[in-house]
Amino acid sequence: MKEILYEQETYAIRGAIFEVYREIGSGFLEAVYQECFSFFRLGSCIVL
Repeated sequence: MKEILYEQETYAIRGAIFEVYREIGSGFLEAVYQECFSFFRLGSCIVL
């Protein structure tokens, strides 16, 4: 099995994505999720 590069960063980003999804739910366009994710990043320690 191949080792994942940036495993901790990937885990943090995926966790943030799922958190945004849990907060706003399904059925929105991708742009809505992008906007919410950018606000979520501002309030957390995730830096892209």
